[in-house]
Amino acid sequence: IEYLDWCTAANVHASSRIIAVSETTARDIVRIYGVPAEQVCVLLNAHDADIFNPDIDAQTVQRTLVQHKINQPFFLHVGTIQPRKNISTILRAFDAFLAAGGRHQLVLVGSQGWSGEKQAESDLSNVTSMKNVHPLGSLETEQIACLMTSADALVMAGFYEGFGLPALESMACGTPVLAAKAGALPEVVGNGGILFDPTDPDTLAAAMNVIDSDSSRKSLLRQRALA
Repeated sequence: IEYLDWCTAANVHASSRIIAVSETTARDIVRIYGVPAEQVCVLLNAHDADIFNPDIDAQTVQRTLVQHKINQPFFLHVGTIQPRKNISTILRAFDAFLAAGGRHQLVLVGSQGWSGEKQAESDLSNVTSMKNVHPLGSLETEQIACLMTSADALVMAGFYEGFGLPALESMACGTPVLAAKAGALPEVVGNGGILFDPTDPDTLAAAMNVIDSDSSRKSLLRQRALA
């Protein structure tokens, strides 16, 4: 990480123009590396609309659900297993949600990233035995889109995202996002989801309960996500 930071600083100061993927990232570049704001240009990330959209073939979606043994409403997390993704908060929130009568599954998609083994040992050592939790590992992009379009919500609890592309992809499928109030996620999600404190599992559990129990609010969030 120190080497990456050193390389980034060297490249930032050697560049005549810097491209940032979000306003949040642009502000961080100016604050951390001390470059003039006018040197930074924001070009927002985009999703692949041919893959992530609300009109994915229903039979393809159903085959994906059957293949992965998903047979009830579910929340979805997509991201590498690494500390900043804050999976422990998701698991604690989901456990509280179930204890209060929640009926969903929690589907985890993603491979191990940096410090992945340590994170897996601390957060996911018993995940296969946890009630209603299904870790699927890495999947093809098309399968992820099928899961996104059929999930009740995508959950992103990371402490920092420079953009948060899965949030945009999920909303493009018409699926709202339960997003941490951190990094660029509030900027990307806007009113297409519910924001929560990533240090407080209870606020995420409350957001899960809204999705589970308030059908009119969930429908409105789906409309806003697509918009």
